[in-house]
Amino acid sequence: MTPQMSGRTEALNREEESEVVVYLWMFFRRWPVIVAAILLTLTATLIYSRVTPPIYEAKSMVRIRKPTPVQVFDSLRPQLERESLDLKTAAQLITTYLTAQGALDLLQRPPLAKRMSRTTREYLRLISPHEILQVTKTTPLEPDLVSIAVRHPIPEVAAAFANGLAEAFVQRLNQETRAEASAERRFIENQLKAIEGQLRQLDITIAQVYRQLRTVDVSEETKSLIEALRTLTTDLQTAESELRSLQSSLAKMRQAVAQQSPVLSVEVLKEDPIITELQRQLAAAQVDRANLLARYTPDHPAVQEVDERIKTLMTTIRQRANRVVKGVETVPNTLYTALQQQLMELELRRFSTEARRQALLTLLQQVQKQMERLPEDRRKIGELTRRLQVLEQTYTNLLGRLQDAQIREASRLGNAVIADIATVPKSPVSPNLFRLLLFALVAGLVLGVGTAILLEKTQMTLETADELRRLLDAPVLGLIPKTRRELTQEQIVELMQSQRRTAEAIRTLRANLKFLSRKRPFRTLLVTSLTAEEGKTFLVTALGLAYAQDGYRVILVDADLRHPDLSRRLKLKGGAGLREVLEGTASLDEALQAGPIGNLWVLTAGTPPPSPVELLDSPAMSQVLNALKERADLVIIDSPPVLPVTDAVVLAPLMDGVLLVTTAQTPRPALLKAREQLELAEATLLGAVLNKITGKSVRGGYYYYGYYGYYYTYYGSPD
Repeated sequence: MTPQMSGRTEALNREEESEVVVYLWMFFRRWPVIVAAILLTLTATLIYSRVTPPIYEAKSMVRIRKPTPVQVFDSLRPQLERESLDLKTAAQLITTYLTAQGALDLLQRPPLAKRMSRTTREYLRLISPHEILQVTKTTPLEPDLVSIAVRHPIPEVAAAFANGLAEAFVQRLNQETRAEASAERRFIENQLKAIEGQLRQLDITIAQVYRQLRTVDVSEETKSLIEALRTLTTDLQTAESELRSLQSSLAKMRQAVAQQSPVLSVEVLKEDPIITELQRQLAAAQVDRANLLARYTPDHPAVQEVDERIKTLMTTIRQRANRVVKGVETVPNTLYTALQQQLMELELRRFSTEARRQALLTLLQQVQKQMERLPEDRRKIGELTRRLQVLEQTYTNLLGRLQDAQIREASRLGNAVIADIATVPKSPVSPNLFRLLLFALVAGLVLGVGTAILLEKTQMTLETADELRRLLDAPVLGLIPKTRRELTQEQIVELMQSQRRTAEAIRTLRANLKFLSRKRPFRTLLVTSLTAEEGKTFLVTALGLAYAQDGYRVILVDADLRHPDLSRRLKLKGGAGLREVLEGTASLDEALQAGPIGNLWVLTAGTPPPSPVELLDSPAMSQVLNALKERADLVIIDSPPVLPVTDAVVLAPLMDGVLLVTTAQTPRPALLKAREQLELAEATLLGAVLNKITGKSVRGGYYYYGYYGYYYTYYGSPD
């Protein structure tokens, strides 16, 4: 890696670390907002969990069994009832209006009615099938299970609904299976009677032929043709029988589809807030009764009191229900959708069977043509033998199929059985306090962080010293407290001879500048600000006094030719100044004036010129600066603000270093603009000074006031 690439990588790493520190500092500053957002969401969640009634969930399961294989056509299953019920179809059938209606009927009769209390049975009489379906959810579970989950405020009602739906679905499928088995049995019996008559007639015909021909020698070729003819005829009859069965099933299915409507009109009660509130009270009373029965017997006064309350609520609900107008809602008919799907599957199977029948018929015709080439006696014997074998095989298959239908009809077994019953749940599934609190914590954290970032983005003024350092990409060399009033020369001198907080802050600034001068020596220091009234002239005066008190030879230069203030503040006499020196009308020695203390001299602005920028940008300015550096250890220049005029930008490249003075609540865009101006001028920005700060003006200056608050308490020297 080259040195340039290494330096670029280190710069990127420092920038990323700086961004991380900025965000961490932002979160630290805005922690009350983040904590408030988290507490707000947690409080709202706790209130919601308290006012929301508990919901209990009960689950039952049904198993969809694989059907018994049919004996007639081996692996072929032409009958609709012999196919395995799809799990999704079964789940849809469970949530139909007919199944829900059957569940309500079964819940009022043994054995399901015996599992519930009397009050629960009375409550179920007020429930419509549509209300059951609203609280029911079915889930197919591979390979052969369907879960029925019911959620309700009353745990006993939830268990009753789940068991009732499972029992109603199983009975419904069993009834359909028995009806289809009976229809199949009658069809096979009719087929057997017809084949028996054909067999008797064929036996008579074969006997007559043998008597007429006496004896016939059947060759191997004839036997082969007879066997092929028999096999093809058997397969053809099988295909035709399957086709007839499919056509019969299609006719029944079309009839069933025609009897169904794509949508159902369900009669429901119109929304009544009074009944809703009474039902909520009834659910709460049921929960209270269950809790009391866990501790007392049914004869206990507390239990009897709750029973009376439940009875009163039930009576009131029945009275209100009689006065409620019933309405009609339209809901999709899931049974119609399932029947349509099965009808399409039957049509596809019918097309496939018809194609197979046509292929077998073509092969059979070819074999029959070969049979026609044989002698008459052999052909006749072969034809009769083939027909006999085919009829015998068909008769045997039909007998096996008849036995299968009789067994299924007698056993009353369907494709569905109850795999598990629902028990009364002991604890609610909603609201889940732990999950809600966890969600609220995450949501509150996201809300708080988002609000903190939004506040940071919308905050347009400077708030912390760290922000100043980040915006200028330069160190903050001093935090200067705000003085109570504008100080005169005597007051500034007196201040810098004391141990007040402002004086100590100026000395801290002097020490930081001396530390910087070890790595980056400077003899000329330009002090400027963003705008006027930010205290740069006071800072120039105080900093010059601090350096002079430390033994440095210091010259203060008032380069603010537009609004000079240094001579007024130090009570210096007018006359020749910087303008006259630059124009050559006065010498530097004539313009320099002694300051209020030793080692300090001042070069005032002189008479305001018509064009200060051209004068400051002249070659004479560099010559004056060189002459000043020969006479002093440090030259401090007080210049105009950066943003209003370009004087400071013109002077900045001529200086060894620039010190930017600003105050709290300075607009951030102004700081960025000042930094851009100085960078364009290729100025050396040594650092910034945050002036006129108070205990509440800048967050981030707490460390300053923490230390100097103690210092003030110990030494007793306020500003």
